[in-house]
Amino acid sequence: MILRGDVNSLIRRVNFRAVFLTIAREQPVSRIDLAKLCRLSKSTITACTDQLVKSGLVRNCDIGEISVGKGRPKQYLEIDTEAGVLASIHKDQSGDIGVMVTNLNGKILERFKEVQGVQGRKMSVSDYVETLIRIICRIRDTYQNMKHGLLGIGIDQSCVMDPKTGVIEYNSSDPGWKGFSLKQALERARLGVPIYLMRPAIAASLGEMVFGTLEQTDDCVFIVGSWGLGVAYFPGEGSDMDPMPVSASFAHSIIQENGRLCTCGNRGCLEAYASVRSLYNLTFPDKEYMPERFEQLVRESERAGSLVQEQVDDMWRYFSVGVLNIVNIFHPKTIVIGGREERFLKPRHLALIEQYVQQHALEHYRKDLKIEISSLKEDGPAFGGIAIAQRGVIDAMLDSRSEKSRVLVF
Repeated sequence: MILRGDVNSLIRRVNFRAVFLTIAREQPVSRIDLAKLCRLSKSTITACTDQLVKSGLVRNCDIGEISVGKGRPKQYLEIDTEAGVLASIHKDQSGDIGVMVTNLNGKILERFKEVQGVQGRKMSVSDYVETLIRIICRIRDTYQNMKHGLLGIGIDQSCVMDPKTGVIEYNSSDPGWKGFSLKQALERARLGVPIYLMRPAIAASLGEMVFGTLEQTDDCVFIVGSWGLGVAYFPGEGSDMDPMPVSASFAHSIIQENGRLCTCGNRGCLEAYASVRSLYNLTFPDKEYMPERFEQLVRESERAGSLVQEQVDDMWRYFSVGVLNIVNIFHPKTIVIGGREERFLKPRHLALIEQYVQQHALEHYRKDLKIEISSLKEDGPAFGGIAIAQRGVIDAMLDSRSEKSRVLVF
C-alpha cells in the first residue's frame, strides 16, 4: 500500500530532479522557460529553484538581458560549478581502476588510473576495497575546500550483488569474491560520502540518458559489451513516476545447445559467442587479459581477410540473434549498443543486425524500432556513475537525515 505522504514525497523528488537536470542541460535558463521545459507550474518551479539556490547547488546569474517593461536585468539560473564534485570508478579486466571526477554539470575535471602492481595477477577483494578507500579519500581531500566537497561516487561493478546486503553472488572474472559484501565493507570505512554500486549496463544506460543523446520517453534496452555482455531495460517515463533501468542477465541465455563453455558453467550462452571475452579467447586461448593484446585484436580486426576479421563478423552474427530475442521479449522502441565492443562495430555489422531483426522479429515489435550506437561509446558506464551520484545529490538535499556514508546497490 502506498501512503499519500509517500506519493507526495516521490512527486517532490521527481520534480526537483527534473528541474535540476533541466538547468544543467539548458543553462543559463530563466524560471519562465524552466516551467515550460519541465511542464510544471510557476509556483512549483519557484519552490524548487528557491531551495536549490539556498542549498548552494544552483545560483542566479545575469546575462545582461532586460526584462520587458521592467528595466532591470532578467534573472537566469545555472548550476554552481564551485558547489562540489562527483566521481565515478570502474575496474577494468586487467585490474586497473579508472576514475573520473566532474563538477555538478558533468564537466570532466580530472581522470586518472590506479594501475595494478603485478600484470596478470588477480586482485583480491580486500586489495580492491583498500584501493577504493584510498581513491575516495584522495578525491575527498583534493576537493575539500569546495562548498560541499565530494558529493557522491558511482561505482560500476561487473558482478551480481544482492541489492539489500551488497553480497556478491556471482563474479565471472573473480570467482573468489563470491560471498563478500562490498556494501558492508565500504559502510564500515565511514568515508562520509554517499556511494552507489551498480552493474555496468545500468550505469551505461543512465549515462546515455543524462549526458548522451537519448530521449528518456520511450522503452529502451542498453546492451553493453565491455568484457562480457550486460543488458539493462529502461521502461520509459510513462510506466513509472520515478523510472530506473533494471539489469537483466540476458548474456546467459542459451543460443546453442551443448555449445561453447561459458564462464557461468553452462554451454552455449550468448556471451560465449557474442562478447569481447569470447573474441579474445578465440585469438589468445588460455592467455590472461592484457591491454596490449586487446589493442592487437582491434588492429587485426581491421586487416582485410584476417582470421580475426572473420571471427568479428561471426561475433556480430551471434549478437544479432541476441538482439532479436531482446526485441521479442522487451519490445523496446530503441536499442543502444555501447561499451568496448563498439570498437569492433562497423557499419556493415550494424546493417547486419538491423536486417536480421527486420527479417525475424514480429512485425508489431520491429515497427519503428531504432538501433543506435551509444554517443558516449566506452565512457557510458563512467558517466553513468556521475549520473547516479548527481541523482543522489538531490535526494540528500531533500532528506537532511540521510546517512552521508550510505552505500546503495542498484
